[in-house]
Amino acid sequence: MILLKQQESGIVGSLEDIQNLAQKDSASILLISDSHRNPVLFEEIVRRYGKHCDAIIFTGDGIADLIETMEKAMDDDELGKALPPVAAFAQGNCDPAYSACGFDPTAEENISCGPQYSHHLNVPHFSVLCAAKEKILISHGHLQGIDFGDELALSQADELGAKIILHGHTHVPRQIHSGNKLIVNPGSISRPRGGFDPTFAVLTIKGSFIDAAFINIKTWNVMKSI
Repeated sequence: MILLKQQESGIVGSLEDIQNLAQKDSASILLISDSHRNPVLFEEIVRRYGKHCDAIIFTGDGIADLIETMEKAMDDDELGKALPPVAAFAQGNCDPAYSACGFDPTAEENISCGPQYSHHLNVPHFSVLCAAKEKILISHGHLQGIDFGDELALSQADELGAKIILHGHTHVPRQIHSGNKLIVNPGSISRPRGGFDPTFAVLTIKGSFIDAAFINIKTWNVMKSI
């Protein structure tokens, strides 16, 4: 079960798990975006794929779905085991900067606060996560003008020393290389665009091998191409 403590970096998890993820030789990361209040589907994806992943990254627009899954995991052993030990996320243009949660994100243990939602999770515009010795820049993309080009995202990644850029916002899955950087959008799990079915992705990092596999939710099969 993930420790639902938000660190100063904005990442949720224990410092030990976050540091271990950074130093691993390889990592698998569950990528979800643009769920737009579809907690049932969000939870199903975590149940099916989370147990095989070292972290979960959400790139915005539907942060409440991630939080609801975290809340439920505290009382559901199966879901708790499936939810990866590290969670990183970014604020979408439809997300609040602080999102109510039914647990205390400052506590050293998972404490359910009931339905009164007296605590809030900080939802940053940008996050940086290190996995398998690679830095990952996480954003929704709207503040980088991702609809119109990748220049701002690439420039920001250069400043941070990140080789991997993850975003959402367009609801269109893609994986492209630009110089020595990889840009990935896992697509939308509930409101796809561009003629695509609902999708999410699993990112694999193993040495110089960095690649995302996209899963079509209608069939639960890996897509052969995007």
